[in-house]
Amino acid sequence: AFLISGAVTLWVVFAVIGAIDLIGGFGATDASSGALSRGRVSQVAAQEPERAAPVFTPLADPLTPARLIIPKLGIDATVEPVGLNIKGNMTVPSTYHTVSWYRPGSKAGASGNAVIAGHLDNSLGMPGIFERLHTLSVGDTIHVEDAKDRSLPYRVVSLSVYDVEDAPAANIFSTEGPSQLVLITCNGAWDHEKKSYDKRLVVVAKPVTF
Repeated sequence: AFLISGAVTLWVVFAVIGAIDLIGGFGATDASSGALSRGRVSQVAAQEPERAAPVFTPLADPLTPARLIIPKLGIDATVEPVGLNIKGNMTVPSTYHTVSWYRPGSKAGASGNAVIAGHLDNSLGMPGIFERLHTLSVGDTIHVEDAKDRSLPYRVVSLSVYDVEDAPAANIFSTEGPSQLVLITCNGAWDHEKKSYDKRLVVVAKPVTF
């Protein structure tokens, strides 16, 4: 089973990389002599200089997702374009072997997040397309293809699990900001009363740049 509650208000927490402590790692002085600490200077000299990561420029002609391919999981799935249901939630895929793309949002390769959702299972043991989505790792590759057989590769940058009720409003369906792919499925325990799982798994991937 799969359901995105309050789709337009879900969010993604992005990994934050700590800044390098330049003061402590370079040009530190020895308090007793006033000289540069040789140990620290030689350590800095031995470090590989940092290189800026390539920046992906949004495509002038973004891809309308037609297929989702995840080699590690053996997934090659048809993508269904969907909108919101009467409850204001993103419509779920029509089968357990296809995925749905949020059509009012971003296309693949455009600014903002291209959001694709898939079922975990049917709550009775029948596996869904995203049954093993949680086994992805940072660095794994995902491909989005359109009907013209154009393909855009992505690389996983984060996996996060959120309580359904506690997922704060933010940018998951944003059409602004860096181009990203966001995959969503159920996670956690089955809530018989609400007929839904109590958590959601969110996978974020960025376009591969060369």
